[in-house]
Amino acid sequence: MGLFGKKTDRDRPQTESLSTIFAIVNATRDLFKRLQMQPTGVSACCFRQPLASLPSKVGAELLSLLAVSQESSGTKYHVLEDDFGFGWIIVQDSDFKTLVEVLYLTALTFVENNLSDRLLVAIFPFTYNDAEVQWIYSFTRNRFYPFIPVNDKDRDSILEFELSSTMEGLLPIEEELEHWYGIWGAPLSVI
Repeated sequence: MGLFGKKTDRDRPQTESLSTIFAIVNATRDLFKRLQMQPTGVSACCFRQPLASLPSKVGAELLSLLAVSQESSGTKYHVLEDDFGFGWIIVQDSDFKTLVEVLYLTALTFVENNLSDRLLVAIFPFTYNDAEVQWIYSFTRNRFYPFIPVNDKDRDSILEFELSSTMEGLLPIEEELEHWYGIWGAPLSVI
């Protein structure tokens, strides 16, 4: 089923749970109001394999979606494969809602083509004091968690716990800490 195709009943549960990604749009106001945290204007989607190794129809749909988004709203994008063989779509736009919409439609393309098992995470970086807080959305858990890399191997777990407590009730927070995977070296600065 294509991006603009008709959804089947089989697709509906995944599509409905996927929409929890939009919680970050509403939470952005509270992130700023409570913590003076602001989006960086860049976000990313990571999946299990490079775009080139996906079925050609899916790759073409994704590239078409990104091109339409760039043409209609000026959203810049970059597609790449990292050193571990994971695929990335990085998007840049000053309108945060547009970033979330593009990543939602990217994920929806995977779901509608029965490839939801290949989706890993979406990353929404925010500036906070002198740190970058990455709100990570797990596509398998449909939950967010904060990730604050300090260097190539360490993270600020204490601040992550504080932020997750502050945002509880405003974002669907991942409760099981063993699912708070660190995403070191996400290629967010390629745009």
